[in-house]
Formats: sequence, structure tokens, C-alpha cells
Amino acid sequence: MDSYPNILYNREIRSHKDSSQKSTSKKLILFDIDSTLISVKAGIPQDLVAESFETIFGLRPTAELKGGFAGKTDLQILIELGETIGLNREDVMHQQQSIIRELSRLSAMTFSKETIEILPGVMELLKSIALNPQCVLGLVTGNNESCAYLKLKPYGLDTFFRVGAFGCEHEQRNRLPAMAIERAQDMYPHYLFEPESAWIIGDSPADVRCAIANTMQCLGVATGNYTAEELKACGAYYIVENFEDYENVVTLLLQ
Repeated sequence: MDSYPNILYNREIRSHKDSSQKSTSKKLILFDIDSTLISVKAGIPQDLVAESFETIFGLRPTAELKGGFAGKTDLQILIELGETIGLNREDVMHQQQSIIRELSRLSAMTFSKETIEILPGVMELLKSIALNPQCVLGLVTGNNESCAYLKLKPYGLDTFFRVGAFGCEHEQRNRLPAMAIERAQDMYPHYLFEPESAWIIGDSPADVRCAIANTMQCLGVATGNYTAEELKACGAYYIVENFEDYENVVTLLLQ
């Protein structure tokens, strides 16, 4: 794919089949949030979750999760953190809604331009995709729905996304894309959405695996904790260092 400057092409993986669709089709472009669109100041997400646990259970998790938070759903994070303070899965699931309400309350007081940074090229990329009638923008994120939009709101990114699937809806991230497609189909019943013409864009191996598991196309972006080579090694077919060259990214997505 030498026609796309600054976009790495994983030559070890077979190209997707031609995904051209009927004129009634639309491309669903599904974005991760953290370290893909925005960056939250280090330590804040962990502190907010720990404080939420302390409010609900009277116990504050202090142990670091294996692999950190990257790529995990909120539900998975809550279950794993609960285990560090002796709570079983049933304890956490029983209080899930209460924890998420508290987490959302704290997030609303915390997330602002002081604590969140928009990543380079993101605004230009989203504007360009949103202007194209072929595309529908959506989210597949480990965040619960409320926190997802609270993180996007400081820079007005929330207005780009009308559909999505969220980390409070299923522990397994791989189950979320089907929900997003179904919601897009409900919102635009006169158009056809198919996994093969949809994209997942994210910064972690979990995003890549999620795309592969759902036969979707994947664009890895090395703006988080993983390098372009690490994203390539876990199966990303296309990789960019960031979205500064957003015009070529748009061209790739619309091919």
C-alpha cells in the first residue's frame, strides 16, 4: 500500500477481500477513545475507579492490574479490581450500576481540557469522515457510555458519535462490535452495514483482536502504550504513528 504515505502495511497478512458494497451501503467507522482520540492525564482513571470502589464497598483497591487498563472494558476492570480486595465476581456485578453511577459522577467533575488532551489530527480526521456520506462514525470503547461521552465532551468530540457499544455492556470487548452494527442499522434502516466493510480504529492489541474476531478491517494507531511493530505483530493490517496525516487515513478508510 505504498500509495498511502506514512501508513504502514502489514505484508505478512493477507489483504481483505474487496469490500465494495451496493449503493445502499454505508461504512461504519468505529473508534476506541483512550490513547486513540484523547489522552487522560496519567493516574486519573485509576484514581477515579479506586475512589468509586471505596465509596460503594468501603475498600480502596491499591494493587496494579496485570496489563493495566489498556484495551479492557470497564466491566472487566471492575471485576479484576474487585478481586484485588477480596470481592468475587457476584459482589461486583451486584453493585455494577452503583459503581458506574459513582464513577460517572466523579468523572463529570474531573474531565476537562485541564485533564484531557486531544491527540494530533483527531479533530481534522473526524470532521473529514463526518462530511462523507459513505460513512457513519461510531464508538467501540471499554468505557461505560456516560464516561465515554464525558471524556469526549471537552473538545466537542462527543457530537461526532451517535452510535456505539460500551464497556459496561459486556465484559468481553469482542462482543461489542455486533452491538454497534445493530444500533447503526436501527438508526439508518435504509442502509446496509456489514462487518467486512466496517473498521475498528484503536491503539491497543485488544482493538486489533476485536476487529479480527469480528471480521472487520483494522487500523492500529501507535499513540498509546504500544508501538507500530507491536500492533503489527498482533495482527493489525494497517498502522499509523498518529493521525497528523489525516487525509491519507481518510483515503484509506474510503477505499
